[in-house]
Amino acid sequence: MRWRLALLGALVIGSGIAGAICLTRAAELSVRVNAIYTSGTSTTGPTARQVELATTLAMQSSVLQALAGPLAFCCLMGLVAILILLAWSWQARQQDQPTQSAATRTINAAGST
Repeated sequence: MRWRLALLGALVIGSGIAGAICLTRAAELSVRVNAIYTSGTSTTGPTARQVELATTLAMQSSVLQALAGPLAFCCLMGLVAILILLAWSWQARQQDQPTQSAATRTINAAGST
């Protein structure tokens, strides 16, 4: 049980970090794209090479943003799985507890007579 929780915890943390990195990098690329378009003079605009670079950066940014969605979903599902495992183990402990209490009462009752 503990190794499952540790594995799911690592999955949640890893996917959360990966999603944050993807979104941070996508934002940086978007800022660079905006800088390329605004750095050109108002009369001439950006050069063909700058437009090509901006297009490439914009595509990379959109791919990273699209990748962040499944990573966030993975993180959320990992958290739900951890909660389910914790609830399952708590319920199993609660079901075992009355049985142990009844056995203890039986032993105590037998010893007192």
